[in-house]
Amino acid sequence: MTAALILGLASPVVCAQLSTSILPARLAQGSPILIQVKATARLVALSGEWMGKRIYFAEENPKPGAGTGASKGFSKNSPTIWFAFAGVALDTPVGSYTLKLTGKDAKGTEVSGSEIVRVEASHYTTVELKVAKEFTQPDETTQKRIAEDQKLKHEVFERADHGPDTPLRLWQGSFVAPIPNTASDGFGTRRVFNGELQSQHQGLDFHAATGTPVHAANGGKVVLARSLFFEGNCVAIDHGEGLLTIYMHLSELKVKAGQSVQLGEVVGLSGATGRATGPHLHMGVRWQGVYLDPAQLLTLKLP
Repeated sequence: MTAALILGLASPVVCAQLSTSILPARLAQGSPILIQVKATARLVALSGEWMGKRIYFAEENPKPGAGTGASKGFSKNSPTIWFAFAGVALDTPVGSYTLKLTGKDAKGTEVSGSEIVRVEASHYTTVELKVAKEFTQPDETTQKRIAEDQKLKHEVFERADHGPDTPLRLWQGSFVAPIPNTASDGFGTRRVFNGELQSQHQGLDFHAATGTPVHAANGGKVVLARSLFFEGNCVAIDHGEGLLTIYMHLSELKVKAGQSVQLGEVVGLSGATGRATGPHLHMGVRWQGVYLDPAQLLTLKLP
C-alpha cells in the first residue's frame, strides 16, 4: 500500500512530498504494520498517531551527523526515509482509519499530514480442546492466584506500554521464530475448552518437544520471567516502543527479569506448564496493549 502526502511548510513556502509505504499490503484485524515514509525535503523529526496510539518513527540508515534535530551534511531538499512499527487490534471493526503524521523541517518548522487506511476482516477457525477442570472451573484458592497473576501482568505490561522507556527501540532488524519448528495453532482461533468458549487465541503455537531451546525473537529487556497459572513458566521481552514478545508453557526459565537479551539468545526450554494440552511453545506479540499475529510479524522485513 503506497500513497503520497503533501505537507505544508511555513514561510518561506516549501512543499515536502511524503511517499508512504505500508506493509502488509492488506491490513486486517491482528496485523502488525511497518510504515515507511520518504520525504523529498529534509525532515529532522517525524511522529505519528494511529488508532489513538502514538507511533515512533526512526530515520532509516541516517548519514553521519544526521540524527534527530541535526542537519549536518544535508541541504534543505535532501531526502530522508523514516520507519515506524504499529498494529491493528484483533477486535478492530472493519473500516477506514486515519494515519496522522507530524514532523519538523531543518529549521524547526512543524509539518503535518494524514492518510486514510483500510482495515479488512480476518477469518478464524474454532477448535475444541480438553484440559483439566481446574483451568475452566477454578476453585477459590486458584481464583485468587489467577487474580494476582492478572494484576502482576497488568503492571508489567502497563510499564512497557506507557512507561518512560517506551520510546527507546531495542529491536534491530526483522524478528525471527523462537524455534525452527512448524506452527500447530494460529492466531485468532476461537478456543472451546471442555465444551465452553473460553477465549480467542492471541498467539502462535509451535510444535516443540519438552526441553527444546526457545530463543529471543529480537533484542530487548526481560520484564517478566516466572510461573503463572494459565501461562505456566512465562518470559516476556520488552523490545521498546510498546512492543513485547511473550513465551509461554516453558519447562524451564533461562533468564531473569531485568536482564538484557540479544536476538537468538536462549530464554527458556519448551514444555507443557500452565493450561496446555501437551508440550509446545506459545509465542505472543503485544503492541501498546493489543495482541498481534506473530506469524505476520515473522514475515515482515524490518529495518
